[in-house]
Amino acid sequence: MAQNQSLSTQEVADILHVSKSTIYDLIRKGEIHSYKIGRKVRFTQDDVDAYIARSRHEHSTAPVQRIDTHSTLLTPPCEPAPELILSGQDVVLDILADHLRQERIPTGRTYLSSFEGLLALYQGNVHGAACHLYDGSGYNESFVRSLMPGVPAVLVNLSYRTQGFYVQKGNPKNIRSWQDLGREDLSILNRRVGSSARILLDTQLKKLHIPPSQVRGYNTIMSAPWAASWPSAGAKPIWRAAICWILLTEPTTAVLSENTFPRGM
Repeated sequence: MAQNQSLSTQEVADILHVSKSTIYDLIRKGEIHSYKIGRKVRFTQDDVDAYIARSRHEHSTAPVQRIDTHSTLLTPPCEPAPELILSGQDVVLDILADHLRQERIPTGRTYLSSFEGLLALYQGNVHGAACHLYDGSGYNESFVRSLMPGVPAVLVNLSYRTQGFYVQKGNPKNIRSWQDLGREDLSILNRRVGSSARILLDTQLKKLHIPPSQVRGYNTIMSAPWAASWPSAGAKPIWRAAICWILLTEPTTAVLSENTFPRGM
């Protein structure tokens, strides 16, 4: 099968021997890359192969390390390429993409993390990327300078969102600050490396001189874009009773590369 051939959701489900609903769940969790042409979700063979390779690595005990150095976004030859490709996991980009399509601007979506989105923008694989990356003193600008050297870019603030912890209803552990994560009676679920939530957490731990080894559950990774405290050691988080303890408000910024943004737009 040609590596740049467009695959439908059903075709990917057949390849992986799972249901279509499972594929949509993988997309929502950011575990498999995809893009949209209009309202249709499409994949490349590279997307499927990368997912299979990651799954093998995560469940393998063999001492073999696989390193993905970049994210690849290919345009299927059987469908016209979108004039604009937006990267990011924030729902505001889906709203923006739908609006642009209503304005007759063919817009595609890919759901990369903030860090991966900036690299894809630097490589010219996307036209815009949403990010909310904190460096300890401010958001986004330092990451754009370091990850996109020599690339003229425009930063546009799209929205603000709150960041915090999901805790059990009533907050019985009395979790109120980043400093609490160093307590022995708490355990967390973490995000994967490169996600904005993971970078925010690592930055705060460094500022407070809390080593990651002191945080219980630091190496327990979940794919969905949130983290939750565990109500007690060894117990499962009570999602239906969870509330969010807000710590800060952060901006969602769209970074548009002047080198790759379509002319006249």
